[in-house]
Parts: sequence; structure tokens; C-alpha cells
Amino acid sequence: DPTEEACVFDSAVPVDDQEIWLRYADGEPACMRVSATPAFNEHGARLATRGVCRDITEAKVRDAALARAREREALIRAVVDTVRRSIAPTEVFGRAAEQIAEATGADYAAIVRRDGRERWSIAAEAGNGASTLLCDAFLDPAAEAPEPGAVLVGPDKREQLMAPCRYRDETMGWLCLVRPAAGAGASA
Repeated sequence: DPTEEACVFDSAVPVDDQEIWLRYADGEPACMRVSATPAFNEHGARLATRGVCRDITEAKVRDAALARAREREALIRAVVDTVRRSIAPTEVFGRAAEQIAEATGADYAAIVRRDGRERWSIAAEAGNGASTLLCDAFLDPAAEAPEPGAVLVGPDKREQLMAPCRYRDETMGWLCLVRPAAGAGASA
């Protein structure tokens, strides 16, 4: 934020241990912790600002990665706790889909698995009942499944994230999330 940078370097009062974001020479973002004191002449006019900056970018990136890992762990814990309280397999899938949709902010979540006829079918879903919006690649047995983690755009322009559910190196099903259309103001 240029205003924040200007406040630190043009401040008429000392600044102690303030975080600001700048850019390295290569354009990459850099987070600095700044302490600065303005210098004045004998008439009280500010001449310059003296101070020190400490690059804390690596620590910020590490903290953000740790926060994301904690969010993933909390999601997994919530799904496992929900599954433990369920008895019937269909109830387990349904509760897991609800928990995942809620935790990720997705409009819709589905658990897709092979049925007895070796076709993909929706085992459980949660959200706005958008099963008709899922890309055909996930329900058509003749269609080639997309790469794991692929983000596709469905018929209504909403993003669809598909992640495989594997057991012993075999894909047993898919977790499908549908997010609001790009620019819709919500995120998953």
C-alpha cells in the first residue's frame, strides 16, 4: 500500500516496529519490519528519516503456509469427527460432503464413486443441489477423468475443483467442489 509506505518514510513522528510490504528489484513482494525516526534542522523542518528495516518475508511466507496447514488439519479433524458420529455409509458420505462444503465455503460439494455397474455416480452431495452443473467428465464412464486437482469451468461458469479419493494407489472416487463464478465476490 503506497499510502502506508509514505506514512513510514514521511512521518513526522518516530515509527517503531511497523510492518510494510514493498517489492524487491525483481518485482516480488517483500515484507519489512521498520523502525524509523525523522531528523529535523534547527528550524524544525524535517530533513530526512533515519531508520532500519528488517526483511521478514520468509517468516511471513512460512507463517502463511503454517496457517494453511492448520486449516487443512482442522478440516480433516472436522470431517473425521463427523464421520465417527455417523453409522450408515450414505450418512457418512453425506455428512462429510456437508462438512467439506461448509469448511471450504463452496457452493456445492459432492462425493463421486463407482457404483455396482462400474459407472461414476454421486454418493453424496451438499450445498445448492448443483449436481447438474458438474462437468460430464466426472459422471460419464466413457469420458477421460481430468488431472487430479484440475480446476474446470462448468456450464454455469462456476469453477469446479476435483480431487481424487485413493486407496492403495487406486482411485476409488472423487471429491468435487463447485465455487462461485470468478468475480462473484465469494471464495472457496
